[in-house]
Amino acid sequence: MAIYKNHHVRVVVTAGGQGTRLGGAVPKQFLPLAGIPLVERCLALFHDHPAVDDLVLTLPEAEVKRRAPALRSRFPKLVAVVAGGAERQESVAAALELPLAGDGLIAIHDAARPLFDPADLDGLLAAAERDGGAAPAVALTDTLATVDDRERVLAYPERASLRALQTPQLFHFALLLAAHARARAGGHTYSDDTQLAAAAGLAVTLVAGRATNLKITTRADLAVAAALLASRETTR
Repeated sequence: MAIYKNHHVRVVVTAGGQGTRLGGAVPKQFLPLAGIPLVERCLALFHDHPAVDDLVLTLPEAEVKRRAPALRSRFPKLVAVVAGGAERQESVAAALELPLAGDGLIAIHDAARPLFDPADLDGLLAAAERDGGAAPAVALTDTLATVDDRERVLAYPERASLRALQTPQLFHFALLLAAHARARAGGHTYSDDTQLAAAAGLAVTLVAGRATNLKITTRADLAVAAALLASRETTR
C-alpha cells in the first residue's frame, strides 16, 4: 500500500479567473482542446486516478450555477463547485473553506494545464506526504537575463539552480490552510502556492516534471497542446 493512501486525497482544479489573455468572448478555461473544454480535460485527468478521493472546482461566480450541475453529473467525484476570486490565491482560499477530514492531502491544479500526466501523481503524493509539500518542476534550458524597466540586461542568473514550477502542487491540507490564513492576515498575495507555503516556513520538494505539462496562455500554446495531444493519442 502506498504511504499516501493513509490520507484522504482531494484535487482542486482552479478555473476561477476570467482567462482573458487569449482574447475572444470565451474564457480560456472553457475553450475546447480537441473538442473538450480545458476545465473538463483537467477534471478527467484526476477523476479516474485510484488515489484521488474527491475533486473541487473553482469557477467564475457567474458560471457556477450554469455549469455545476452538468459537471457534477459527469464527474461523480466532483463534490463541490465554488466561486473563485479575482486572483488565484483567492480561488484556492475559497476551495480550502471546504473541510477535509483528518490529515488529508490536497493538490492544486491549474485548469490551464490539461496535459499533466496522471502517472506522475503517485510520486508527487509520496513526496508531499513525506515532506509536507511537493510540486513538479522542469529545468530551464534558455539563457536567462534580468533587465531594468527599459529592457536592458542587468545580469545573467545561473540557470543550473533554477526551475520552472508547474502544477499540481500538493500539501498537507492543514498546513496549506494555515499558510493561507497567515498570508491573508499579513495582506500578502502570491501567484503560486509553493511561494505562499515557503513564506509560511513550509518545506516544498520539487519532483521532476514534464515539458509537455505546458500552461496554456496564448493561442499558440493551444495549438501546441493540440499537437501534443494528437501525438500522445497516436502512440497509444
